[in-house]
Amino acid sequence: MSNPTMSNPLDEALDFITTLARLASQGRFIFRGEARSSNLRIASSLYRHIGDQYPRVQFDAITLSQVQREMLGTARQFTSEVDEHQILATLRHNGGPVNLVDFTTDYNVALFFACDESVADNREDGRLIVLDKDRLETIVPKVPSNRVLAQKSIFVVPSEGSGVLSHSQVEHILTIPARLKPVFLKYLRDSHDIHLETIYNDLLGFIGLTQQDRFISPFAQLTASSMAADKGDFKKALDGLDVLMDAPPYDVLARFERGKIHNQMGNHIDAINDMSAFITVSSDLPTGHLAVAHMERGRGFLHLGKIEPATEDLQRAKQLFSEQPGGLESIADVSLAMTLLAQSKWADAKTLLQDVLNAGYLEGFGFYDDFGSVSDFNKKYNVKIPNDIAEMLKPPSDESDLP
Repeated sequence: MSNPTMSNPLDEALDFITTLARLASQGRFIFRGEARSSNLRIASSLYRHIGDQYPRVQFDAITLSQVQREMLGTARQFTSEVDEHQILATLRHNGGPVNLVDFTTDYNVALFFACDESVADNREDGRLIVLDKDRLETIVPKVPSNRVLAQKSIFVVPSEGSGVLSHSQVEHILTIPARLKPVFLKYLRDSHDIHLETIYNDLLGFIGLTQQDRFISPFAQLTASSMAADKGDFKKALDGLDVLMDAPPYDVLARFERGKIHNQMGNHIDAINDMSAFITVSSDLPTGHLAVAHMERGRGFLHLGKIEPATEDLQRAKQLFSEQPGGLESIADVSLAMTLLAQSKWADAKTLLQDVLNAGYLEGFGFYDDFGSVSDFNKKYNVKIPNDIAEMLKPPSDESDLP
């Protein structure tokens, strides 16, 4: 005989469902079920995807927007749809990570996802998130598939591409005790015919694998590698870029990024090889990339003491930069001035450096980062930079030695 003081799990589950039904009756709420109540963020699949692959790399809204923009560029080759939100919705329902957050208009569907026994987290407490759809930017798939219809999907667009929803945007977060998950699943199957086979009711659900991961991963890999390089973790960056050498067409941009890193590390022969390969196949890429490639290759030649090819590359970089907005040709002029210093052409070098300063370039020109010191430069190129030019090369706060 049951203890009358013990709560009945089915009664608890039905009370919970009644609460959801009252919310749904207002007509403005949408729902999301998550298997773990301990999740720190309400995040898009793209945010989670990159975070899972590269847990030690911090990324931001700009990164996510860039990855998604590149992904859309590839996806458009495979669809006649022009609305980017509809393309993203289609990608998401085909299993691809995008910067949207999945919701449903049916609280029973959300409840299923919070309790889904196929998820490894089903032994933990789950949660059900409730939002007011009128307060957010949402997307309803225009041409619903079988799965969209079954899941009654609606997607929320995170503000400013952040990848996460603020808790201030949430109306309610309801905890689902782990002990009640089997009760909810039985109720959903018996009363609403909601279970794995009806939620994933198409061929892709049967396969459980999609093509889209094959082109989202390289974008995530490229982004994470670039960010690792920015933080000075060159080994991690190179390891990630090396993987992309076997992933055309991403190998081209990976080679470009790898060449820049090699120059930073002092591997100038490797930098020259990577940039030479990039320049050979970069006719269809933006002029700015080609300009940087010539500049990086020129810098590599300069460090190896090959002044003539360095000058040719840097002059080509300056020409390409001049075709772009922003006055970036001064960047090439700095390295061109170094080629003049390496040849003891003091007057020409000083004039060029002064022109760069007049154009608003910061004092110091990054000389000490690139060459160590004036003394090191003198030894490397067997020259003696005059004191007046050496003063120009010092960073404003630097008190390094003069020759």
